[in-house]
Amino acid sequence: QTINYTISFALVNPNAAQESPVISISGTLPGLTVGTIASVAMDKSTADLPLMYLGTDCVNGYGGNSESSPFQIRGLVFEKRSVGQSMPFAGVTNTISLTLRPNIMLISNSLCQPMINISLFTSASYPTGDIWLVAAPNLCPAGGNSAYSFQSTSPGAQIGFGSWDNSSARLSVWVAENQVLTPGTSYVLSFQVSNPMAGVGTVLPFGQPGQTVIAVESLARPSNSQKRGVPSYSISSGGVALAYRYLRLSNSG
Repeated sequence: QTINYTISFALVNPNAAQESPVISISGTLPGLTVGTIASVAMDKSTADLPLMYLGTDCVNGYGGNSESSPFQIRGLVFEKRSVGQSMPFAGVTNTISLTLRPNIMLISNSLCQPMINISLFTSASYPTGDIWLVAAPNLCPAGGNSAYSFQSTSPGAQIGFGSWDNSSARLSVWVAENQVLTPGTSYVLSFQVSNPMAGVGTVLPFGQPGQTVIAVESLARPSNSQKRGVPSYSISSGGVALAYRYLRLSNSG
């Protein structure tokens, strides 16, 4: 009679994406003529992963049961990463809305605080420092505003604010302390900047099409003194550039 024995134990996953390694089994039989069981690769079950963790994104390589193999670790991507604006006119206040949907949990705790940088808002203007993430009513896309899931990266680290660097036209946010961004959930950030002034017949684009506009750059929690972390890994993804309307005079005669 064949009897199957099952044992379970808990380990900590590595902190970077990887393919499932070969898991082997071997044994020893002290006192017997055949004293060892040769090492052999184990079969990998595809039935143990809870349904809530089964992937649906085959494009990024984690659809169906593909992640059931031990230590198959998902790499971070934003399944949705969209950006839009409320005003196409030069020299006016413009509400920028970002929608981000991560494919893994981004957890902010005593060991880790993810930082997200969104850059290449070329020629946008706002004083360097904290910038309010709660926009004017009815200017956020479907999904509402997730401002209080984030905080600024300045020494004060205000919840509901980001940090704007006017010299590089970049917004940086930390995932707020003790917050968790869950995979498959869309998070909306909105903030207001000033559109650049444009001369007649001159186009000054808000970002460049096809350029990288979003990256998670640090997953190590910053110290209270430095407010910076040591990056453990990073990702970048292409995004949609913004543009604004400029004045053009036509000659009808």
